[in-house]
Amino acid sequence: MKQSVLQHLLVMCTILVFAAVSSRADEPATKDVPNLLSLSQGVIPVAISETGEQLRVGFEQAVKAIDGSHTPFILNRRPGDSATRLEIIYELPALTTFSGFKIPNVWETPSPSQTFFGTVVIYGADRYVPDRAEESNFGRLADVQLQAHVKPGQFTEMNMVNSWPVKWIKLILYGGLDIQSSKTFFEFSELIGNGEQQPVQLADNFTGRWKGRGVKMELMQDQAAVSGCYDLSGELSGTVSGNVLRATGQTTDSGVHSLFVLMVDGEGVLRGMRSTNGAPFRLLEGSPDSTLKTRCTDFEPATLACGAVLHGIQFAYDSSRITPDSYTLIDQLQNGLNKLPAEQAIRVEGHTSSEGSQAYNDDLSLRRAQSVIQALVVRGIDENRLQAAGIGERRPIASNDDEAGRSLNRRVEIHCDGTE
Repeated sequence: MKQSVLQHLLVMCTILVFAAVSSRADEPATKDVPNLLSLSQGVIPVAISETGEQLRVGFEQAVKAIDGSHTPFILNRRPGDSATRLEIIYELPALTTFSGFKIPNVWETPSPSQTFFGTVVIYGADRYVPDRAEESNFGRLADVQLQAHVKPGQFTEMNMVNSWPVKWIKLILYGGLDIQSSKTFFEFSELIGNGEQQPVQLADNFTGRWKGRGVKMELMQDQAAVSGCYDLSGELSGTVSGNVLRATGQTTDSGVHSLFVLMVDGEGVLRGMRSTNGAPFRLLEGSPDSTLKTRCTDFEPATLACGAVLHGIQFAYDSSRITPDSYTLIDQLQNGLNKLPAEQAIRVEGHTSSEGSQAYNDDLSLRRAQSVIQALVVRGIDENRLQAAGIGERRPIASNDDEAGRSLNRRVEIHCDGTE
């Protein structure tokens, strides 16, 4: 039987140790190993099994399993039972070889009609043909039988079965930790995947107009830089890394800020997440609409120079080495800075998310800013005009509680004396 609410709270507060047999609950790492199964890293749901449709598991629920938040949530909006088996297929931005999978915060809610999924199985494929399973080549990568964690912030490592480069992941969930009712709602938290990913080709599909529930947006892309309008009075700018656009926006009338993590799928649909005025990220989805008119339809694409916030400069993990897929953005930045007066002083600021110590992040952000300066000097910018600053985690623009916010906090900003 499930614990009462009082017992549940007592366990959480006193952190009593109880059974942990087949799954291992680890403490969180001090540094942020990249989660390659996150929406903010370009992963997107492409298919949900028929059972999922019957249980009213849609795009929003599929995204919650990879949105970077470790808080458990109810996955099915219509109740299931002990025979419930759910499958969700996710497309990765590039071939990925996973070295491990883990699941955080396996909690049991004290309710007879609610339980955490009990079994998780991961399949992977480098070829996927929708509605033609025989032409796809999914093979098992990992599995685990879950048990409840002792306290928040723990992770269960999955058992690795195989590892090879895959482009699609199939998440299979079935059973429950404690099914007590024939009408049961199942909880899940987050699927985290670590490993190595091949370079992601720079997407070029962020020019267009989109409209949907809560979405009215026009974007203009110039290589890795994107500018545009949203809502009635919002203006945004951002940069593309791989297939993901990260952008910051502000309304011209009220000055309200918004943050965006966006992708355009194979059907041309704009999908992603948005946070406004510091609120939690919410999903958005808009279909192409060529008839849409916005206030910036005739605007020119923004130039990367003073005031630019760059999320597209990628560094090797735990390193200040700029990856080759960032060179397009570095070249654009150099072209924009070349248009400034020759005596204009330029400050390059490095910013990080909050994993690791503040001292470590200060040092890492400084080294990354110095790497950007070095890349600009190689491209002909006078190094006497350039100054590096390591801000670390001290000036976040988003919450560090989920991967979407952390990915926006990891950035490089360009500031020019006398212009701001």
